[in-house]
Amino acid sequence: MTISFGDDDPFAAMLAPPPNETASERAARLAREAEAKRVNDEIEAQLKLDRMTFKKQKDTVRVLLLGQSESGASLNVLLQMPVLTRLRRQVHNTEK
Repeated sequence: MTISFGDDDPFAAMLAPPPNETASERAARLAREAEAKRVNDEIEAQLKLDRMTFKKQKDTVRVLLLGQSESGASLNVLLQMPVLTRLRRQVHNTEK
């Protein structure tokens, strides 16, 4: 598939190299473009990994416990985990 830019295309003028570009300017421009592409590819790869990680962790439930450090909130949650797990399974089964 070939993409051609017409005279009325606003991106054609922006993407075209300057008409009076020297060889050293061209080399510098191409180096900047290559570096920008490398950085972009790294970002895209990281986003892909993040998406895959998110899909794997989609069923993860995170709980923020607030209160005094010795209030026993974490113990209460641990004691209630069987109940919470059973409720989660019931909700998950009714959604299907």
